Amino acid sequence: MKAASSLLLVLALAACAYAASSRKSSKSKSEDDALTSDECPEPNGFFADAEQCDKYYQCEEGAITEKLCPDGMVFNDYSTEYEKCDLPFNIDCSARPKLRK
Repeated sequence: MKAASSLLLVLALAACAYAASSRKSSKSKSEDDALTSDECPEPNGFFADAEQCDKYYQCEEGAITEKLCPDGMVFNDYSTEYEKCDLPFNIDCSARPKLRK
């Protein structure tokens, strides 16, 4: 009986250690995502923000610049070669619905 309770204690401690390590690894993954979101996906071009439809980024030789469309306009992400803001009814913003206030 003593051996069985010792085994249960070891298993419980192992489960707690595993849970703590998986929380730590998921935290560092989200921190890594936050770091890479400030990097250009390609050295040159115009790229939509992941959450905000009127925000986009210009990348020149790997240097990123945050930009906003004029009031009432949203970024048209049809092509990374063109910097184009458009009317909201022409662009599907369902995947990035936020707009500046």
